[in-house]
Parts: sequence; structure tokens; C-alpha cells
Amino acid sequence: MAMGSKTPSPDFMFIPMSSEPGRRATIRPDLRASAKAHVMHDYKRKTAEKRLAEWKISTPKNFSQTPKEPLPEAPAFGPPTAFPQKVLSWQMVEFQTEEIQSESEAKAASRKTTQSERPGHWSQQMSSLVSPQTSAATVFKSQSAPIFTQPRGSNLLDVFSALPIQVQPWDETLITRWLNYDRIPWCPVNGQSQWIPFVTHSPVLLHTNLYCWGMHWHGKLTGTDQRIFLHQNPQILEHKIVAIQMINAFLESHATISDEILAAVAIFINISLQFLDRDEAARHMVGLGTLLRLRGGLESLSRMGTVGVLLQRMISWNDLFFVELFGGNLRFSLLPRWDEAWKAVYEPLFADPVTHLEPLQARFAGDPAHEVMSLLREMQVVCCDIQARPLEMLTTVERTLRHDNLFRFERRLCLATRITPMLHHTQIRAQENNNTMWRAVAYAALMYVHHHMRPGYALHWAQFRALSVQLRGELFSTNAESWDAVPALHLWVLAVGSWVSQREDWILNMLADACRARECETWNRFETILKLCPNIGSVDDERFRIVWDAVSQLL
Repeated sequence: MAMGSKTPSPDFMFIPMSSEPGRRATIRPDLRASAKAHVMHDYKRKTAEKRLAEWKISTPKNFSQTPKEPLPEAPAFGPPTAFPQKVLSWQMVEFQTEEIQSESEAKAASRKTTQSERPGHWSQQMSSLVSPQTSAATVFKSQSAPIFTQPRGSNLLDVFSALPIQVQPWDETLITRWLNYDRIPWCPVNGQSQWIPFVTHSPVLLHTNLYCWGMHWHGKLTGTDQRIFLHQNPQILEHKIVAIQMINAFLESHATISDEILAAVAIFINISLQFLDRDEAARHMVGLGTLLRLRGGLESLSRMGTVGVLLQRMISWNDLFFVELFGGNLRFSLLPRWDEAWKAVYEPLFADPVTHLEPLQARFAGDPAHEVMSLLREMQVVCCDIQARPLEMLTTVERTLRHDNLFRFERRLCLATRITPMLHHTQIRAQENNNTMWRAVAYAALMYVHHHMRPGYALHWAQFRALSVQLRGELFSTNAESWDAVPALHLWVLAVGSWVSQREDWILNMLADACRARECETWNRFETILKLCPNIGSVDDERFRIVWDAVSQLL
């Protein structure tokens, strides 16, 4: 169609092509990025109003329990096969001006394309659009340009089909949330780590992570029952079904274990633990242990590089999480990485020989008091560092080191809660009662590391309910006289337990009795005693002041 003299000159871009005889023409490598950027810019400009009107990426503030309606998919056109293909050596894409486009917007607006192969039939149609001024090039008019291949994405996120599977608007919402909003500052596996590139190159991992992210956001942002949520959002459950089918098919056809399969199983365990599905989590834990043995053990994953280290952390965290929720013993041995993190940061400041409980000892021949007290002294060193260097001041590497040090505490405290000393036949029952007391201290210290020393670790997580029940059992099994040797620690254990249990009546009454016995009847004395134990400053003062206000009413 010839353009009149009054029509503004079109905004177009020349795309030089290169090809060899008999081969498909391609864009020159040095211009490929510019061409993609130009196409993306024009696409976003022309679809901005439609995208904002019909679909908005959800954020934690506007999240709804039911998914929004997806955009209508553009029909995919298949090229005729009866016509010979014609290879174009170079092309020119013409982008319509606003005056011409106003007519085409009344109809169905189609995307432009710079593909080098065109069937002869479509080439004849497009050749009729060539103006006299551009006779040396092929001009594509946006109104009549067909779409031969619909992108796998929904034209919002994966425009160039970079992802290994087709994603829908709901999936894109989950990905966007994970990349931009779900920032757990102490967790190395997050949307800003190397985990995302690892996930997006594998279909099974992407399906698994989409299921994980969907369930994670359900648990974080809604109070809906899991079954109701999945009934309203079946697309999330579909990802789980597809991922399990792909995992089973891989295990049946391969004798070796891939990194992606290990990661997918670890993710399923994490979600099962989050929703307290003990049977499913136990089955996956047994399967994961078998896969790791075939792979050469947890230590061998470090050969994967950064992703392998992230996977080690995830598996170790699942191991700890499972034991805290459902009991039993830790399955996977201690990695040198945790002690190396301590040596890299805190060992020059603190040198105290600690009796180690590794590897996974069910019975302990040493002194439980020495183990727990040594850990409490190390925790105080880290508490001072937290006050001097808040998490916001740390680099990514420093945050990871802090996470590793906190996990080192959590793992060893978890083992300390399961200490069963081998008593000599001459030892009296009082010694057994002291061991019960130190297990109670270990539970309180584990709570403290989880919630107080890790910012953002919310109390609604199931771990805290389970730990509160276990702490209650140990406290009721301990004689009050056993605490006389450590009065400050007695008040600290009950104060931490009161806060983590969200001030349940049973532990507030125990704390009130302890305050009477220790002659602690004012806030100043209560605060002074608590600061003899691990403390992170003003944040703890605010929490323990709330606890004191509740206890003071019982005194």
C-alpha cells in the first residue's frame, strides 16, 4: 500500500541478515540483541494498556484467594505445507504510525515477526504491502502479519520462549512474586540467588517450584484450608502431578541420579513439612536418603558448585525441620561447612572447646551441661555481632555465613534435646533430673535461635507449636530445685518459651512462680536478669516487656 505524502515517515528498523547457500538465514550475532530489544520495546508499548487493564501481576498487598482470569490466547497459525519455502537474505520491519494503527486497533492487532523463513503464499500477500520507496526490502504490516508460532508464555513474561515449559498468567504471578517480594533475608535459597537459573532450565524443576511457590504463598497470605485452596486453584496441583510423573519416568529409565531429581524431591519434602503431611514427608525423606546414597552422599553435592551448596542447605534444613516436627533422629551427618563458617567469622573472638555430639549419636557419654552452656556462650557472641552488624548491613556472602552459623547452633541444639547420657550405676536420680533440665534449656535455646536471631521467622510456623509442646514436657518433668544453680537461665527459658508459645497460660503461670521464687517483682530486675543470657538488645527488650506485662498481672 503506497503511503501519501502527508503521512509521517514510518518508524522502522533495518535488520541485516546473513546466510550461506542452502541454509536458513539468521540475524547477525552482533545485531541480535538490538533486534530483540527493539521488538520487545514495540511490543510493550502497543500492549501496555491491554495488559494493565486485563491482567495485573499480584503482589502481597492485592493477593486474592482465587486466580484472576487469564488473557485470551491468540490463535496459533500453522504454515501451509504445500508451498515451497523462500529464504530472505535480509528484511525490514515497518512499525505503523499512530494514524494507520488506529484503524487496525478496531480489528485484532497481531504481533510482528522477523523470522527468516516464510511460505510462498504468505510471501505473495506480504509483497503486496511493499511501497515504491521500499522496493528493495520486504515490509510487514502489523495488521495483516500472521503469528506462525504462539510463544510458550502468555505474552507477559516469557515472550521469547526461554522457559522449558508453557507458563500461564497464574504461573507468571508466582514467578514474579518469588523474584521480587518473597525475600527471606537469612535464607540462601531465594529469588535472588543462583537457584532461579538452576530451576528455569529443567521442566521437572520448574513444575516442582511452581507448585512449591503456589503452596508457599497460600500458606503465607491466606487462611484458607489447603483442600479448599487447591480446589479453587487446581493449576497449582497440576504442577505437582506433572512433576511426580516426570520424576517417576526418569527413575524408571535412568540408572543415575541427576541434580534436578534430587532438588525436586527436596522441594516436595519442604512443602510436606510446611503443611504437616507426616506420611508424605516421611516417604520422601526415605527416598531422598536412598537417592543421596546412590549419588555418593550429601558431601558430594558440593561438586555442583553454588547450586550444590544451596541444595546441601535445603536438604539439611528439611532434616532438622522433620525432627523438630515429628521427632526421631537426624538422618544426614554434619557437614564441615557449618564449622568452617564458625571458624571464618567467630573463632578468633571465641575459643572454647565444645564436646561434639556428632556423628548423630543417640547416646552421649559426656556432660550435657557443658555442651549446652558452651553453645549458649557462643550464641551470645553472635548476638553481639547481630547488634553491631544488623542483617541490612551485610553482603550476600556475609548473610550466608551468618545463616550457616545459626544453622550450626540449631543442629547441635536439636541433638542436645535428644541427649540420653550413659549413667553409671552409682549415679542417683537427681542427675537424671538435671539432664531433663538441660534438655529444656536446649529447647528454649533452639526456639531463641529460630525466632529471635533469625529475623522474619514467623511464630505461626508449625515448628514453634511443636517445640512448645516438647518444652512443656521437659519443664513438667524437671524439679524446681534443679533451677537453683542457674536462676537467671530459669527465667530466660520461661521468658523465651512464653514469647514463642504466644503467652499461653501454663507457661505464664510457671514464669510468675519463678519470679516470686527469685524475688523478681519489677521490670528493671527482670530485664537485668535476662540480659545475663543471650540477648540481642532493644528487639528482645520490646518482646520481653510484653511478656512481663502479662506476668505482672499474676504476681
